[in-house]
Amino acid sequence: MAGNPIALGDKPGGITTVAAAMLFIAGLILHLTERHRHPHRHEPLVHEHPHGPDAHHGHAH
Repeated sequence: MAGNPIALGDKPGGITTVAAAMLFIAGLILHLTERHRHPHRHEPLVHEHPHGPDAHHGHAH
């Protein structure tokens, strides 16, 4: 991983690393705190075919 040398102290992080880390943390916080303000409602689906076993497939395979 790219962050391992920085985490282990082998390579100093520059301003771009700090900026990237801040953006990453901000995105993570937004992702974890996201809430939907409206309920999801879906209309029932109408199918033209049955969803159960039919007479043809009543035998063992």
